[in-house]
Amino acid sequence: MTSGPPVEGPAWTGKGLDESAGRYPLSVEGPVFRLVDQLLPGIITTTRQARMYAVHALAWAEADEQGWAAEEAATFVRRCEVVVAAIHHLHGEHRQPVSSAHGEERIGRFLGDGGLDVRAAAEPGGMSNAGFSNVYLGPMVRIGLLTPDRPPRLGQRGDLGALRQGLDGLPSLARRDTIPLPELEANSHLCLCEAAEASDGAHLRQVLFEQVDDDRRDDRYRQLTCHLLLEALGEEPVDDIDWAFRLRRGFGPPISSPSPVRAEVERGWRAAILRNCSVGAWRWLWWWLVGELADEPMTVEALGLRLAEELDDLTLGELVAGLPARTDGDHLLPLELELEEEDWTPMHALRMLVLGAKRLEDLDAEAAALFVGTEPRDLGPRWVAVRVAEGADHHLGLFGRELVEILIRRARRVALGKTELRDGRPWVPSRLRDRDGILSAHGEEGMGHVSLRTRSLAEILIGLGALTRDERGAISLTPLGHELRQRTA
Repeated sequence: MTSGPPVEGPAWTGKGLDESAGRYPLSVEGPVFRLVDQLLPGIITTTRQARMYAVHALAWAEADEQGWAAEEAATFVRRCEVVVAAIHHLHGEHRQPVSSAHGEERIGRFLGDGGLDVRAAAEPGGMSNAGFSNVYLGPMVRIGLLTPDRPPRLGQRGDLGALRQGLDGLPSLARRDTIPLPELEANSHLCLCEAAEASDGAHLRQVLFEQVDDDRRDDRYRQLTCHLLLEALGEEPVDDIDWAFRLRRGFGPPISSPSPVRAEVERGWRAAILRNCSVGAWRWLWWWLVGELADEPMTVEALGLRLAEELDDLTLGELVAGLPARTDGDHLLPLELELEEEDWTPMHALRMLVLGAKRLEDLDAEAAALFVGTEPRDLGPRWVAVRVAEGADHHLGLFGRELVEILIRRARRVALGKTELRDGRPWVPSRLRDRDGILSAHGEEGMGHVSLRTRSLAEILIGLGALTRDERGAISLTPLGHELRQRTA
């Protein structure tokens, strides 16, 4: 491996371009996103409020019943969001300690002596820029609560009677331009925290976790993921639910289940958890490189030398040989979780990437296939394993210099692939700047793992009464949670 000359600045970095940050600059997150989307369909990182599924289902159903066109229907949905946020804001003692309502941080400006100004709050740019229906629309179509029509209608799995009973009075409140504060307080049954005891909450539990239609494999995946999360919690309160889930589902004995579907879901989560550790290492390493360029513009060659200076005086083979034990017999040890407790450095990131490559030797064939994914050039564990095998005798400094060139080229390709015209000008989603071979950067990249959506799942289960959060923030199962764990097994 040799380090080449400084990379020439591409033509697209000249005047006349808008350059700003893009998400996922290395595009290494896809395999984890695809696995999680398959294993936990209908729940995304921003769908943290269980009852908002019911609110949107009822609002769109009411709009359809009135025959409203898309714009009028969307306005009514925003009005429902405003009323719910205000009631949650004013509710004194919540039955369940759910997180704040969407837009609640801005609802105070529309509350005054005259009550809640529903009309102003529901205007675009009021409580929200355009409402939150787009957050829930895709997930709700996927689980069958809404149709994909524009505007959407109640889906075949929606129970309008249960929604109307649980959210009794919401549509009539949302039609009013102002609502006195005492009247909002008197309708506390519409608070987000009340879903667990209401008919709409029972309906959501059934649709999301209890009912599995024969032709809906999504339902069984989501149901089993719910069970695996409840199972991972055990009997004691857990401070970090994401860590508890990763420990229980990512490591331990070989996966063995009499149910082929359960075994498939367990393997999928093991693969997603382990692959996410490699993704986090790539993201951290890129964050560090961009930070160096933000502090001091330099050539790609100089950046490679900067990284090389941070790496230990080892060969790749010696780095692999120095890894702690990954297994105890046929049990996977949580070495990745232990490494995460250490201070992150470029050397630490490299160690995590090499560990991911060695996990190919620890997984059964089915889990390994999910762990690797389908894209051979995505900087995945197999890509790293090939580099380690080919360069076992090479010094880490040389590997680091080559790695910088690879990552810079990749980031450019990713940005070019996302370039679009905005107001007649090309927009390049990149923090990198290249002027005559001198690289610089503005701002700071994101780092760390991508979401496995387990926190969103936990929030939904809290809202539906299956989990509870104590005053310290620790999460534990409720009696309903224990019942749900048995029913979803």
